[in-house]
Amino acid sequence: MSEPLLHRLRAERDDLRGQAQLLARIVRVLEIKNSKLKESNADLEQQVADRASVPDLTRRRRQFRPLCTTFEQRIRML
Repeated sequence: MSEPLLHRLRAERDDLRGQAQLLARIVRVLEIKNSKLKESNADLEQQVADRASVPDLTRRRRQFRPLCTTFEQRIRML
């Protein structure tokens, strides 16, 4: 091989090696972020499950007794 061609191939190899290392770093960062997102998602799912098991008393409608209009109705309520 000629000297200029060898020099160019080595430069290209070094460039590709640098790109591969950069890509490996990016993949690692994305793996860490993915892991954190999965953990957060699991926490949120647990919170939703916890809330689903507890009735929301603020959304319940109150059931009022009808007003008694007669003495007999009042006696029955006692």
